[in-house]
Amino acid sequence: MLTKLTDLDLSFNYIEKIENLEKLTQLEVISLYSNRIQQIENLHHLEHLQIVSLAKNCIKTYDGIEKLRFLKKLSVINLEDNPISRDLDNPTSEYVAAFLSQIKYYNYTLIADETRASAREKYSRELRKLEEIESEEKVLREKIEKDAKEEVLLRQCFVEFLNRHQLFDSLFDASDSVLNVDEKAIGLRMEFKDRYLSIAEELRKVGVDEDKRRQVEIAEFRKCIEEARRKVIQPFLN
Repeated sequence: MLTKLTDLDLSFNYIEKIENLEKLTQLEVISLYSNRIQQIENLHHLEHLQIVSLAKNCIKTYDGIEKLRFLKKLSVINLEDNPISRDLDNPTSEYVAAFLSQIKYYNYTLIADETRASAREKYSRELRKLEEIESEEKVLREKIEKDAKEEVLLRQCFVEFLNRHQLFDSLFDASDSVLNVDEKAIGLRMEFKDRYLSIAEELRKVGVDEDKRRQVEIAEFRKCIEEARRKVIQPFLN
């Protein structure tokens, strides 16, 4: 099956865009040598990728290459004979050495430690900016993952609608002029909101605690079922 493919050679195929590789999650080697590709893209999800050949294409920009930084197994890349590799003052090998620290070989030639250090110094400003962006994206990504896990847990505990302000906000129309008639009305609403959030938090905790107790009971029940099953079939095994 193609989903288990580890090596893919698409050289000399007049390909203009890297695409449709989403399902090839086991891919380790890909050669797109001598095509018409203009941009590095749609490779960042191939976490097992080790070797990439994009030589002799039409790549004019480094846009997208920074996403390859997340491919920890990637150790070989070839971008020679592209428009970007013809800038003798800023060799592609230096850019790769600076931005892709996991790459050991460029154009199948070992990147020396001195070359990498010099390249990182040359692109130090751009690297700092990129690392700051990546750090911010990491924090955001971790928050999204945490919120998603919390949502699953609260749904499992049957208290998902008590999460944050969503239930409270659904009770009122923010544009309702009656609720904003004067400071007293606004104050009462805020007081009610504080009380609601406090009670909702207590109910969430009760729901989570009850779910923990329920999971223990389920585990004990399954254990008893398994023990009973073994006792029933044991005589037939002797």
